[in-house]
Amino acid sequence: MPEARERNRAAYIVSHLAQVRRAKLEGVNVKGYIHWSLIDNWEWHEGYRPQARFGLFSIPDLDGTNGALPRRMTEGALALQCAISEGISGPGTIDRFGIITDDGARLTRPVRSAGTVWRGQLAHPVTGTIPITLYLSAAPSCGCPCGMIFYEKERQWVRLNDVRWDMRAGTIDFTHDSLSVSAALAIPARQYHGTLANAVFSGAYHEDSGGVADTWSIAREPLHGLWRRKQSDAPNPVFDIESLLIHNLEGEPSARSIYRSGQPSWSVADSVVLNGNTMTMQFGLLTAEGQVTGDTLTLIIGVALPLGAGNFTFTWTASRSRDGLPF
Repeated sequence: MPEARERNRAAYIVSHLAQVRRAKLEGVNVKGYIHWSLIDNWEWHEGYRPQARFGLFSIPDLDGTNGALPRRMTEGALALQCAISEGISGPGTIDRFGIITDDGARLTRPVRSAGTVWRGQLAHPVTGTIPITLYLSAAPSCGCPCGMIFYEKERQWVRLNDVRWDMRAGTIDFTHDSLSVSAALAIPARQYHGTLANAVFSGAYHEDSGGVADTWSIAREPLHGLWRRKQSDAPNPVFDIESLLIHNLEGEPSARSIYRSGQPSWSVADSVVLNGNTMTMQFGLLTAEGQVTGDTLTLIIGVALPLGAGNFTFTWTASRSRDGLPF
């Protein structure tokens, strides 16, 4: 599914895999599934047009104007990863990413947050501060934490091994393998231990080679996740948001919404700014600003009707959808 801005790719992938499974159950000799494509690329007919981006990893500057070609993980990649590890037959993948109906007409929206994002840094005695992002989710089969760590300077995700959460002690432990980034650059294998307090993990880490050891700390991104309407005084369901999905995986926030009027798929925000527990965003005629307190998001939404038809504001509150994690 080509999309200039991520809208329905995750649900489309889940739907595709569900139909592959259906074909196998009906006796079709399915040998495998190959997804097109891993990254955005040059298309024969469309060239570098943003509307022709198929990648599980997005390359915003695909024409190479900045010379860097940084890759960004999409929610579609998370959906495929979840489907591979957990399967498509159970409710876990569909609950987290939604699914498109068999006739392709509508989106069945997700009912759970796919995971949580934690952002912070580790101190290094040689290279100094290293910015990191942790993505943690709960395996649907057992509720056990699993995830990835993102090293921002190298722009590399590394899968976590042996994630262990001690509920009684409030501690987490995990490791990851080494990763070769280039001939001259590698991320060493590391072991982390941390304690959770006030939505912040902090503790110590050490590297398997070289004997390096120091401290690390990460705080939960309070707005990332799926928010479902709790209360609203919107005068018209056309403007009343039923579900709001905020994505802030690599520091490039985005937001999508489904309205109570019954639209068939996600609407994508024109702009999103997150600052700690506060946010502003714009969806066409709607401008919203507000903040999160605990697991409740409160927004003041303003609507500017066209052709001088008037303006109005209303208050909208939502609850954070569960993510399955024990913390």
